[in-house]
Amino acid sequence: MISNFKQRKIQPFHQLYYSNTPHKKIDKLPFWIYSYAYWLDKEVNHKLPDFYRSFAQGTIVMIDFGVRLGSEMSNGHFGVVLNTKDNKYQRNIIVIPLTSKNKKQYVPLENEVFVKTKELVNEKLKEVKDKQKKLKYETGTLEDRVKEVETVPDDVIVEVSSQNQKFQDTFSQLNFSSSDIDSTNKLIQTLEQQISISELPNLLRYLAVLKSLIIRLSNLEKDYKGLSNQLDSLGGLVNQLTKYNKETYADVSSITTVSKLRVQKFSSYDISSNIFLDSSSIDKIKARLYKIL
Repeated sequence: MISNFKQRKIQPFHQLYYSNTPHKKIDKLPFWIYSYAYWLDKEVNHKLPDFYRSFAQGTIVMIDFGVRLGSEMSNGHFGVVLNTKDNKYQRNIIVIPLTSKNKKQYVPLENEVFVKTKELVNEKLKEVKDKQKKLKYETGTLEDRVKEVETVPDDVIVEVSSQNQKFQDTFSQLNFSSSDIDSTNKLIQTLEQQISISELPNLLRYLAVLKSLIIRLSNLEKDYKGLSNQLDSLGGLVNQLTKYNKETYADVSSITTVSKLRVQKFSSYDISSNIFLDSSSIDKIKARLYKIL
């Protein structure tokens, strides 16, 4: 009985969902349904977060408004947080959607979002340049050190020559290279398993130097990958800057409460949660709300 009731109620939705009707809202339905079902499942199974991020008043956030009816704000849009005393226990926030469209009832914010985004771009660009400068210095220092250890010290050669042929053959494969540190590290481990401190102290000291360089080279490689990711993220932020090179308006009539679960993922290279409207803009929004209410 319940099953039949559910089937009847869902049938009109199925017809619309699987239709080929060209409409923006219908196209967005799969994404909204997936997101809604994902969080609803967590709610039903008591797996929602215990704590939530806190937002200061004036924070601009990207919100998934979902697929809504009529002229209600739908899909992903920026909004400005109005809460004055938000905290990690609050699950919802009060927001006013932002738009680039100008209507009589909207509050003009001029190009504040663009200016704030530009400031964020410049801040992140400085971070990248500082990191590039640091990595360049570290690379130069390491290259000099690598050249120093490429030549095996004489006292190490003497110690190795006193060992059996198998050990000497293994050592002869030790060719320290910054381009193949994994192979070098494995070979060092093989050598260390065959010797004791009392027998070959000079070789052990030499291998310890190589190991420390391997660690530094490995960390440097990770730093370069991190820098590459930062550059990609910066490119995305620049694209946002270009996209939002327009005046912004606050749609005060669409003020609404949304779950913090609808606030899209945070990134330090994103407008969302990294840009804040000035108090003067918040005051203008409040004044317009006062007239409406």
